[in-house]
Amino acid sequence: MKSRKQRTGRAGSSRRKAPSDVSPSTSLPPLVEGQLRCFLQVTISRVLWTVHKPPSATFIRLRWWGESTNGTHFFPRDGSQLSQKTIKTTARFPIRCGPKQFTSYLTDMGSLVLEVLTKPDHLPIARAQVVGISRLTLSHPISGFYTLVSPTSEKLGELQVRGNLNFYSNANYICGEVPVIRAVTNDLSFQIYFKRAHLLNISARLVCFHVFCFSYLK
Repeated sequence: MKSRKQRTGRAGSSRRKAPSDVSPSTSLPPLVEGQLRCFLQVTISRVLWTVHKPPSATFIRLRWWGESTNGTHFFPRDGSQLSQKTIKTTARFPIRCGPKQFTSYLTDMGSLVLEVLTKPDHLPIARAQVVGISRLTLSHPISGFYTLVSPTSEKLGELQVRGNLNFYSNANYICGEVPVIRAVTNDLSFQIYFKRAHLLNISARLVCFHVFCFSYLK
């Protein structure tokens, strides 16, 4: 995996964080039922080919360790194509276990495997491995360019990947007027009521963030 410095956005830039545009195929760990703790946001933004004749139409498949579905499909920006009809780069995977259990799952998985498949026949032509994923935490995202290798061990290009954890908050209104914010942990449940709805955008999110950090890092 090659480490590259990311370009920083210009001051006053209108660019915003890409929204989730890919439907996740599973929650994490797969087949585990439990309370929603947070989200793992995975972004596969670009594929850069280094071969003379890159494939014309491909997509990226992510199948988690233990997953029995066909996986989550990403359509990153392809540097070899002048125009693309479909660009879908970001998925948010719900996490339904505590931090110790999730770290144990990532450790057992070893590395995250991303497959490059052709369209429309879904033939695998390359794969990239994201190593060190067990080090992923709230304060330590994973980010970089990862080498794409063919089944014959030939380097075909690189894949730009980022993964980070996002806290979970649930906000709703009671009787359409009084907002209530619930942040549930194993030990306690918070219900914070605000008399003025316009305070929700600031105060409620801040409270949910602190409550989540308390429960997740505990």
